Amino acid sequence: MVKLKKANAVIIVVVVILTLFGYAQYKENQKYERYLSRQLFNNVSRLSWSTVLNGFVLDDVLTEKKITQKQLSIIQNKYSDIRTYGGQVIDLASQYLTRLNVEEYDIHPYPLYMASDVLHYLDMLERDKLKGEEYVTLSAEEPKRYKLMKSINNVWVKSITENIKGIHIPSSENVVDGAVKQNSEYITTDSYRDIYRNNMVNSNDWIEMIREMQRSSEEYERQVENLF
Repeated sequence: MVKLKKANAVIIVVVVILTLFGYAQYKENQKYERYLSRQLFNNVSRLSWSTVLNGFVLDDVLTEKKITQKQLSIIQNKYSDIRTYGGQVIDLASQYLTRLNVEEYDIHPYPLYMASDVLHYLDMLERDKLKGEEYVTLSAEEPKRYKLMKSINNVWVKSITENIKGIHIPSSENVVDGAVKQNSEYITTDSYRDIYRNNMVNSNDWIEMIREMQRSSEEYERQVENLF
């Protein structure tokens, strides 16, 4: 009888230890998910802001048929952000969470390499044509490049707005030099924050955003290769 009581006591202790260990692991996983969600929340937000505002500046360049030093710098920064934050989102999905085909996005991450190709062209433009000038008028060939940049940016914006909840496109009068003028015109709204801030990593919305950006960019691959 004593042995049985001791055995039962040992079992109870083991169960308690396992329960506490399981609970500790659960809490640790929760913390890790919150950490990843906040990183993802910030990266998708930055990607959204840069992509949406980039479209307004590209519109200005096409309308004015010239590009200023300031516009060039803004567009360079936007494409740099698209490459950086888009890359971090894709890395999280493919390498850490294995929710995307790693090989497909390592070899052909269209938004990333297209942003890199555009940045290379803009760097050459700054070095070879602007050379300290206030602006340069678009030559006969250049509007084709900016129209292609705008078309690709449009499908990226569409991929973001159709898959990520709480994204707001500001009115053109409230966007100046690639930035919004009013707090009410934030691109990532309170709704975005409420939905995604602590649990975005478990949402499928951002995965679908990446997949749609990939699919919609593919048709422009040959044009990017030819023009950039």
